[in-house]
Amino acid sequence: MTVFHRIADVIDAEKQSILCRWREEARASPPAARRVLSDVDLEDHLPALLDDLARTMRGETALTVEDEGAKHGHQRRELGYEVDECLCEMHLFRRVLLDSIESRRGLLAAMSVEELTAVRRTMLDLLDRSIQASVRQYTREAETERDGAYARLAELNEELQASHREKDRFFAVLAHELRNQLTPIATSVNLLRIPGLPPERRERAIGIIERQMQLQKRLIDDLLDVNRIAHGKVQLERVRLDLREAVRNATESCLQGIEAKAQRLQLMLPSEPVHVLADPGRMTQILTNLVGNASKFTHERGTISVGLAREGDRAVLRVRDDGAGIAPEMLPRVFEMFTQAESSLRHKESGLGVGLWLTKTLVERHGGTVCVESEGIGKGTSFVVRLPLAGERQDVRDERSRPLVAVVEDNDDARASMADILSVWGFDVVEASDGEEALALAAKHEPDAFVLDIGLPRIDGYEVAQRLRGMQRDRRPVLIALSGYASVDDRRRSSEAGIDHHLSKPVDVEQLHQILDGFARSERGTS
Repeated sequence: MTVFHRIADVIDAEKQSILCRWREEARASPPAARRVLSDVDLEDHLPALLDDLARTMRGETALTVEDEGAKHGHQRRELGYEVDECLCEMHLFRRVLLDSIESRRGLLAAMSVEELTAVRRTMLDLLDRSIQASVRQYTREAETERDGAYARLAELNEELQASHREKDRFFAVLAHELRNQLTPIATSVNLLRIPGLPPERRERAIGIIERQMQLQKRLIDDLLDVNRIAHGKVQLERVRLDLREAVRNATESCLQGIEAKAQRLQLMLPSEPVHVLADPGRMTQILTNLVGNASKFTHERGTISVGLAREGDRAVLRVRDDGAGIAPEMLPRVFEMFTQAESSLRHKESGLGVGLWLTKTLVERHGGTVCVESEGIGKGTSFVVRLPLAGERQDVRDERSRPLVAVVEDNDDARASMADILSVWGFDVVEASDGEEALALAAKHEPDAFVLDIGLPRIDGYEVAQRLRGMQRDRRPVLIALSGYASVDDRRRSSEAGIDHHLSKPVDVEQLHQILDGFARSERGTS
């Protein structure tokens, strides 16, 4: 048996002793002393490294030394180590290993200087390969993260520049709009100062001033609404509303502009009421924006139609025109903030481009949806609003024998298991897989409480909570957030969004039960 084989046998025999001594010394010195790691985490790839070392001494191929070293670099970086701390650990392991071998003095005494040098060279070469693989992986991941951070920084800078450009364009359009409205007002005022002005000219000048003042009022109201919505200050006073009334109010407020262009208005309303739970003022605002927009972009003597119908459990409003139409590439951007501002300087029918954004936002606050259809430039436009129909009673919650809890979670298994345990606890349960479904459930069923995942597709849990608070009526639903993140900042964001309780995943079932049980008791008026 060669000396290399005898060294391999020593490594196999002393493997557990080497690892035990390594754990003791590593835990007694930085960086491991600052972290609580299991034996498996602390040893990481060292057992495989010892096996490879024994194989090499027997003349076999070291199978995993580079791969295991790379895994070590990745694991240590995940644990928050600095690269020099990784090196310190590996140098400590090398010392422990060599000390263990050198403690076999009888074996070493039987070896020649050449054999001893060859053994040490082989062992150190293998250890260095492992260390180099660990450091390479560590630095590669650090460089990837750095490059990602730089790329994200570049994206943020581009977004910031785009935001500045959008802001500059917006203020240019705002100034343009105000000047457009002030010009006929100033001209009319000067006209009214002329002595002996014929009565018909006088009335015409007064009418111009009144119309332009109304346009300015609407512009200012839109800007204020944008600010209120951005800061979550819009509250909906929802009542049982017949949508036919909102349609009549909206078309009446737009009638002057429609008549001025000799346009034809068609109303197609059902004979029976179509009830929704909605804020009357905001619903009129939604329809006024759509009808006014249709009139603005429809030529003189064009046709505007407003239809209302029931489709399943939804009320459907359609506002159609045969006017300017929308290019296909612009359809996805119609509801974006300030979209029209881009072309308003070239279009005689200008505007700030906030009306449709407000319309979409307010519709969604009511648990509904709005979409746009157009076959292209010059082929007219159709806007379709869908809203949940109201039940037979204004407050459906008064009819319940048990509290209703909505579970909002995109993971099917998590949602199903949560629904099951809530049912066992004695609650009625409705389920939603994303934020849009949650808002629709809120409008239709008015749940008493929501168990709400934060990481939802399309709109996250924070935005869902803000919209739910905007939809609230006389009673406030309890909002319970579930999140894999539970830092102080995460809890602050939950509080700002109107969430009552922020629970971290995996959820503490007893804590959740206590919250819901306390809520249920307060609903029943018991202690």
